[in-house]
Amino acid sequence: MSTVQSLERAIELLRHISVEHETGARLSDLVAASGLPQPTTHRLLKQMVEGGLVMQDEKRRYRLGHFAYELGLLASKHFVLKEQCAPYLQRISSATGDTAFLVVRSGVDSFCLDRQSGSFPIQVLTVDVGRRRPLGIGGGGLRC
Repeated sequence: MSTVQSLERAIELLRHISVEHETGARLSDLVAASGLPQPTTHRLLKQMVEGGLVMQDEKRRYRLGHFAYELGLLASKHFVLKEQCAPYLQRISSATGDTAFLVVRSGVDSFCLDRQSGSFPIQVLTVDVGRRRPLGIGGGGLRC
């Protein structure tokens, strides 16, 4: 397996782990989602655990690790889209009375950066901030 292929596979696993970060991802789930052989998946996860990108909890579920957190904190200083869009999100929400979402593309997924609730009494919060969805599901995953 080439270094580039290994990196692509590791990134794919990190994406799958991030989707299941709340509950943790089981090895069998990661094998099924990635389509990689179990030994390959296990080997890549072991390397990422050693590097701090991934951690394994007491239930043997995988979650993003402390180094992933550190990288996110450092990178966040260069991504100001949420702050730039906040007044527009507020304006849309106020004008429509509905919830407005700030969603960006992330690989084959959409990723919710922010949301602003409107004044309408019934709130339909279709996606939580920090969650990803496959492209094409919901309005946020459609191309304009």
